[in-house]
Amino acid sequence: KIITDYSFHCATHEALEQNSEHVPVWAYIFNKVPSFNYACIPECGEFVCHTAELPFVFHTAELLHHCTLRRKFGYEYTPEEERMSQEMMNYWTNFAKYLDPNGQGEDKTAFTWTPFTPEAKEYIIFDENPLQLILDPFEKCVFWNEIGYSLKTPWVEGEQ
Repeated sequence: KIITDYSFHCATHEALEQNSEHVPVWAYIFNKVPSFNYACIPECGEFVCHTAELPFVFHTAELLHHCTLRRKFGYEYTPEEERMSQEMMNYWTNFAKYLDPNGQGEDKTAFTWTPFTPEAKEYIIFDENPLQLILDPFEKCVFWNEIGYSLKTPWVEGEQ
């Protein structure tokens, strides 16, 4: 939990805070344990692991390989996962196309993903539920922000 907060949640939150003042940024939380073990790591069958969203962004469950057989397994999405994957593909494609995940014209998404700002601090949640925006879930990051994210060893002589 400490490593996840420091390395992923809070470091990302700090980068969002720093960069959202200069350019539009959109924040998301992928909060769905896939119905298939995409990473071949036992813990990733029980928890949401780093990169868990990739088979959904690129819609590649059927291309994943079985962990022990090392051959194409052809995982299938549940109906909720299929919906979520379609939504994620639309947002990522729109971002690549328009620099805005919400798209334009006929590509406009039904749910508006608002940009993260230092004032609003909104995140979209990708899970089995309908899309929603939540306000900053990372209040705990105040501690890590005070410590900082430089991984320089603080006890090296002469280093400030």
